[in-house]
Amino acid sequence: MSNLIEDNLLQLSVQDIYSTLVALNQNSDDIYCYEYHDSIKSLCHHDNVKAKELFYSIIEGKIFTGLLVDISVLILLEIAESDFEWAYKEARFTIEINREISIRVLSYLKYSSGIQLEEAFSYVESKGDIFILKDYILFYSQILNNLYCSEKQQNKCFQYFVSILNSHSDEKVEREIFFSLASLSGYEQERFDLYINHFISKDFAIEQMDKYFCRFKSIHYIFDLIISLSCFIRDKGEKPDIHIFAQSLCSFQRKNEEETNNGILWMLTQNDPEIRMDAVHLIIDSQYNINNLNLTVLNELEQLRALEVLLWNWLADYKKRLKLVLQLWNSSYKNVVTYLQQCLSYYVSYCYYGSLYEDIKNYGVSDFFLEPINNSLKEQKAIIAEKEKINELNSCVNDSKMRKLYFKLEGEEHSKLLQHSNEDLFFKLIHTVQIVRGTGWQIGQKDISLLGKVSTSMTVNMQVYRFPYLIERYYNKFISRF
Repeated sequence: MSNLIEDNLLQLSVQDIYSTLVALNQNSDDIYCYEYHDSIKSLCHHDNVKAKELFYSIIEGKIFTGLLVDISVLILLEIAESDFEWAYKEARFTIEINREISIRVLSYLKYSSGIQLEEAFSYVESKGDIFILKDYILFYSQILNNLYCSEKQQNKCFQYFVSILNSHSDEKVEREIFFSLASLSGYEQERFDLYINHFISKDFAIEQMDKYFCRFKSIHYIFDLIISLSCFIRDKGEKPDIHIFAQSLCSFQRKNEEETNNGILWMLTQNDPEIRMDAVHLIIDSQYNINNLNLTVLNELEQLRALEVLLWNWLADYKKRLKLVLQLWNSSYKNVVTYLQQCLSYYVSYCYYGSLYEDIKNYGVSDFFLEPINNSLKEQKAIIAEKEKINELNSCVNDSKMRKLYFKLEGEEHSKLLQHSNEDLFFKLIHTVQIVRGTGWQIGQKDISLLGKVSTSMTVNMQVYRFPYLIERYYNKFISRF
């Protein structure tokens, strides 16, 4: 379709093309509107004289909405590749007729020298009585992407953004600046400072954080942001959702794994326990690849700090953490090995029993390292066996009466529910559903169907069952010894 429109366009007169565009402009949803963009580009390269005449026809027609504005901008930008002076002159001339066309062209022109850029910069600054806030945001953000943007111009652009953010509380303005800055490449320190000083308290900026930082190349800004944002939220008495950084972190790891891993190690070994806990949540509760995260490069204190936080809060599946901490089973620091053995012995004895012990054993650690852990497991098994011999300590015997009472009361309630369902029309349909031999179901006289089966498994800390009321308070309060 595009080639057909292009061929027809080259054969039509300027007036016919203009009339067609006016008709399409009245129905901006027409699917051919997008086809005409490509055709106008082709016209500019094949017959720029006709393209220039078309531009003048649009300006003289004074219909400056939708498609016609886009086509005007497109013509100037395409012809600028071969005739920059004409496009630049017309963009400045058009300012008195249509401000939007002028600023869009001046913003997106590919200036080929510092002199051209300085001239355009000065011209836009001199038209403060014509251009509006939105225009300046567009112009300055696009100028920053130009190779010839001088340091003086860069400073002016960022000073302008700071002054606008300080003097305006309109979220629309803040969003425009936010997404304009997000589209930039480079200027990482300036963009980071603006985020910390102006956007960190905005909900939309936190939600769109990945878009803002996706072009950053230096990972240390992300870690500075994690700490700054976490402290900001904690100062308000709230608990930060550290998972909002997970996607950005995984993205940076793919770009520069070594630098990203060094940042995680830095967080894991900080004096502030909250920062260490944030690091654990980032790597354990996300798709972060821990295979090359090397704890053995840390010194003694750092290894102890990393172990302490990684061995904290094993409420559920521990496989990912275990893989990390067992890197240090043969650490050159005796205190580190002893601390690791003590912690694992506790988890084996009171939380995960033989399943954790087998996982540690399968990792390939030495018998010397396993000995105290194995002894703890044997002691725990002996205690359990001894308790089972004494009825007063046997929970199965002690709880049997309570269980019988519970099932009796449950049966009575179930009978009442069935009686109620016979009286309630809504429950009649449910009442006719029959389970057949535990693997099928049937409604009324319809065919019997097999029950679907979905299963999952998870290793859970036994302390969750022993102390359900204390476990959350205890495990969410991380107090560091190191």
